[in-house]
Amino acid sequence: MSDDLHLINDRVDALLNNLSAGERKRLTRDIARTMRGSQARRIRENRNPDGTPHAPRKPQEQPTGRRRRGSLRMFRRIHRTQFMRPSSNPNEAGVGFRGLVSRIAREHHYGLRARVNKNTRVQMEERQLLGFTKQDLQTVEDLMIQHLAKR
Repeated sequence: MSDDLHLINDRVDALLNNLSAGERKRLTRDIARTMRGSQARRIRENRNPDGTPHAPRKPQEQPTGRRRRGSLRMFRRIHRTQFMRPSSNPNEAGVGFRGLVSRIAREHHYGLRARVNKNTRVQMEERQLLGFTKQDLQTVEDLMIQHLAKR
């Protein structure tokens, strides 16, 4: 993955250096927004960047007499705009989580131990939430080309 990023960087580095700071800021903002959408879509589908499905949820014990609500799908709300924020400046673009969701995302992304209630800690399965797919890299390259063509 990082080799692909270096390849894109080498291709357009000279062209991007000719842009003003404001133009680079607009470009990185567009890239961050687009990547937020693709990351959210992939998280909704419970897929890793390489296309493999996330590790399944562990069986949940249901209280007796209560009907089960919702599905067993993981991360039902984490992909929403209020939690997943794009960020950009003239030199970089990024997508991240904010608030309590950032801790939950980090625990799942890296497979860390997490406290699920007052007395219980659980080893989480590693589920890559953020990352680039080949399609994402192509989209970033297309956005750069479109922006440079407008000049």
